[in-house]
Amino acid sequence: MTTDTDAVKVRRGRSPNYPGIDLGAAIDRARQMYSTQRHHDAPVNSILSVWGFSPTSGAGGVILAALLRFGLAEGEGNGENRRARLTQDALAIIRDEREDSPDRDRIIRRLALLPAIHRELWAEYGGELPPSDAALRFDLIQRRGFTENGADEFIREFRNTVAFARLDSSGKIDDEELDHDDDGDHGGEEKHDPARRPRVRKRDESMTVLNFQVSDRQVEIAVPGGPLTKAEIGLIKDYLAIQERIAPSEREPEAADATEQDAD
Repeated sequence: MTTDTDAVKVRRGRSPNYPGIDLGAAIDRARQMYSTQRHHDAPVNSILSVWGFSPTSGAGGVILAALLRFGLAEGEGNGENRRARLTQDALAIIRDEREDSPDRDRIIRRLALLPAIHRELWAEYGGELPPSDAALRFDLIQRRGFTENGADEFIREFRNTVAFARLDSSGKIDDEELDHDDDGDHGGEEKHDPARRPRVRKRDESMTVLNFQVSDRQVEIAVPGGPLTKAEIGLIKDYLAIQERIAPSEREPEAADATEQDAD
């Protein structure tokens, strides 16, 4: 079993959210949950006990958060009433005991990119992570606000996850596999239509492109450089709010083709 306890540390400073353990280790923890509760929910304190942690263990909380971010578990409630259960994806992985299983492999590839930071970096680098940790570390600290310790821990987790899911140049996944919920609690909150969530891709080294599916039209916003800052996102929101006030309630029907009108 993948050892994850040593990888879980008390984080100093504040970095963007990312799983505290890699996907392989998270699936091992999901198997431990399955051995005691199967598909049923259970108090979080009981789950932590199965993993060998006390109810107040910070390391146990980090591991549970990783399962939530990877879509292996979903939770509900707060405090002592908080409960969690395995998701259908987790159950499908655990119950599929075939030595070679394209179905299981496909789910694992999708879950590997479920955390937002995983998906964004995978899209930005076109499915090819920089071979040097130094280049990736510089990007995380300078452009994404990671602390130094957070960057090192994330790189280790992300590379292990990519290797476990076999996400390399011969194992890239398509947009359909990527179109699933963002990372988070997965505890029953409203889920957005994946088709309406923007996808981010790099057109070239100096252009970030946001693609939206709006009704039957594809909307594209091309931004030099990237990623967008919070201030820039705020300006875009303000602009869209203005457009909303002046936009018609419905789209005007397109004019008939002139040739067809003449024929009439």
